[in-house]
Amino acid sequence: MAGVPSTVEQGGDQRDDMVYVEDVAEGVVQAALADRLEHDTYNIGSGAGSSLPDFAAAVRATFPDAQIEIGPGLDFLRMGVNYYSVFDIDRARKDFGYEPQFSLASGVAHYVKTMKRLGLEPQTS
Repeated sequence: MAGVPSTVEQGGDQRDDMVYVEDVAEGVVQAALADRLEHDTYNIGSGAGSSLPDFAAAVRATFPDAQIEIGPGLDFLRMGVNYYSVFDIDRARKDFGYEPQFSLASGVAHYVKTMKRLGLEPQTS
């Protein structure tokens, strides 16, 4: 949003479950309002693996001139952990009808629209 180039030196090959906060909130509400839950634990996520390059493409759908560079490999947070994390959301789908509504691109677009509506756009002085 600020128009500042971004570089992530590593992690472009890692795939994780990237889920928009609105979907998480909706999943929690659906679970809380469910008449009966069959399990003690549910995963709320997108149910799909996405990479940082996928996220960069979603940002570019809203900001076509965004300059984003992402290096290869795993562990983009540099925590010494090399794994993929994709959640199985089948229990939530079955038990209370959870289904994520936002793709990466629509999540980014909704976030930007919300930030503008709230007057929380970045200051670019």
